Amino acid sequence: MEAPWIIILLMYASPLLLVEAGYFNGRPGLNELAISSEIAPTRACSVIGNIDTLLQCFAACMKRFRRFYMFGRNSATLMCFCCKDPPQFPLPGTVFNTYIAPPCPLIYSEYTYGYLNICLRFVSNLMTYPMASSVCQQDGGDLVRLDSQRKFDIFQEFVANSTNATVAVWLQGIWDNSTWFYHDGTPLEFTCMIGESNVTSEARMVAKSGNHSGCFGAQSGMLNMFVCEIYRVFSGF
Repeated sequence: MEAPWIIILLMYASPLLLVEAGYFNGRPGLNELAISSEIAPTRACSVIGNIDTLLQCFAACMKRFRRFYMFGRNSATLMCFCCKDPPQFPLPGTVFNTYIAPPCPLIYSEYTYGYLNICLRFVSNLMTYPMASSVCQQDGGDLVRLDSQRKFDIFQEFVANSTNATVAVWLQGIWDNSTWFYHDGTPLEFTCMIGESNVTSEARMVAKSGNHSGCFGAQSGMLNMFVCEIYRVFSGF
């Protein structure tokens, strides 16, 4: 089944009808692409001029940016705003209609991470690394990506709240050519590794909870619990 925003873009000729159908009606719902926000766009947002409708604004942001956390439109000036960078000073003007991504799925917990919100899901079923990654991606996310001390702290708190046991948990990490990478191919920006393994087959990353927490290399075929992560953002082309 195609994603709702793809269907909307295919029916682009009737934007007002689609808006009235509830895709931007300002409250969370199963078919909503976005929910209304009282947050004003800032000078960090990119501006696109002469946009007639909110739907056209959404489509323009989707086409231009790989990821953005808010979009909006000034109905007086017809300016569209796509916001992907950390907020700065608010833009002048008061006639804004801004929208953010829908809330986390019901089986996820929401955490504030910088200027973004993330959704985390603890899965106690034991799976291999490829299977765990697939489950998270089917949800629209991926295995949790530990890219800062703050994210590691959130992760540790979340796992501790999810289970009282000391567990091993899959997270994003692929060892290749003496370097750890995230799934998008970028090198790790933060490491929770406690030593490096000399076993070349231990090329996937696992974190252990409890008093002796840290990250280690493991074989991808091992069976572990895992944590999925979804960023509460819009994903473009």
